[in-house]
Amino acid sequence: MPDTALTPTPLQTYCLDEVTRRAARVALAQHDAVRIPYICQLSGSSEEIMMISRYAAERMVVATKGAIDTDEARVLAMVHIAKLCINDISDLLHMPGQKTAKILMELVARGLAFSHTIHGVLCYVQTDGEVHTQFTDLALGALSA
Repeated sequence: MPDTALTPTPLQTYCLDEVTRRAARVALAQHDAVRIPYICQLSGSSEEIMMISRYAAERMVVATKGAIDTDEARVLAMVHIAKLCINDISDLLHMPGQKTAKILMELVARGLAFSHTIHGVLCYVQTDGEVHTQFTDLALGALSA
């Protein structure tokens, strides 16, 4: 029996609509960190996504004394305040779905994120803790700079 946690959700299933995904990519190209509001396509609730640049992710690696790596930092930023599925994260980070799934499973195993299901789709969100606080500080600093 395959491990469904490591299997990306069907290709057509996203929390973010295509316009929001494009807007997030464009916004991040010019900033260190961005927060983009959206309406979840699965739950219908208002949410907000945070994305950070590779440079900001490298700063998070230093800030956490290597507790997370650059890819983990970028994934954690995306699920910092939003509940997102693997497809959203993979698409926005230009990362293969299997790699994204592996990173998410490792983050869940280490207690840095947790998963839950929205209408049959596995979604992820960051847990509270020191790394969560550091992302909040990073976002506030990057947005006010």
